[in-house]
Amino acid sequence: MTVTPFGLPLLWKSAGFSRGSKIVLTVAVMACSALPIETVLVAVRAAMEQIGLVGAPMTVGISS
Repeated sequence: MTVTPFGLPLLWKSAGFSRGSKIVLTVAVMACSALPIETVLVAVRAAMEQIGLVGAPMTVGISS
């Protein structure tokens, strides 16, 4: 479902759709793709809160 935006260039190159239907389909695909992405972000945020990483300073760095 989240790979469908990669098909948008093919939609826009297709002569079988009108400009208006291309716009409607593009908006629909982007809206349907945003939901799984937002769900993953919410899940990661919840997991970070459970293990106590939210609000902790980032201490990742390159040590030599």
